[in-house]
Amino acid sequence: MIVDVSFLSPANLQTLLEAGAAAVATAGIGEMTKDAYAAVKAKMRDIFGKSGERALTALEAAPTSETARQQVSTVIATIEPDDREDLRPVLEALITAIKRDAAAQVAIERAQIRMDLDVGRTANIEDLEGVESIDLRAKTGEDFNFKRVSMSKRGEPGK
Repeated sequence: MIVDVSFLSPANLQTLLEAGAAAVATAGIGEMTKDAYAAVKAKMRDIFGKSGERALTALEAAPTSETARQQVSTVIATIEPDDREDLRPVLEALITAIKRDAAAQVAIERAQIRMDLDVGRTANIEDLEGVESIDLRAKTGEDFNFKRVSMSKRGEPGK
C-alpha cells in the first residue's frame, strides 16, 4: 500500500477504508489491526454520524460490493479539510497495524482488479487468473477487449 502526503484525498480515504474493511472481514487478523480499524470506524461515526458508521458496516459485510463501496464514497465526498486531518492519526495507526499483520496484508492483497478506462483506441487485457473481484469502468470510442478471466471464490486462493 503506497501512501503519499495526499493520502487524505477522497480516493485514498476510500482505498484505506476498503483495505481496513477487507482486513477485519478476515479470520485470523491481529488484535492491533482490529483495534486500529475500530478507531477509524469510531472517528468516522464522530465525523459523519450514523451514515458513516452504516457505510462502513456495509463495507465490512461485503468488502467487494459495489453498492457498499458507493455508500462509503458518497459519505467521504462530503468530508471537510479539518475532518480529514482528524482522520489522519487513526488512519496512520491502521496503516501501521496492517503493515505488521501478515493476515491483514493477505486479505488486502487478494486479486482485486480496478480499471477506469477512457480508451480512444484498442486496449487489450488478457489471461487474468485468480481474480476475486473486478471493478471495471470503460468509456471507449473504439474496441476494448477483456479476455479469459479466471475468478476465484472469496477466501480461496486463485489457481
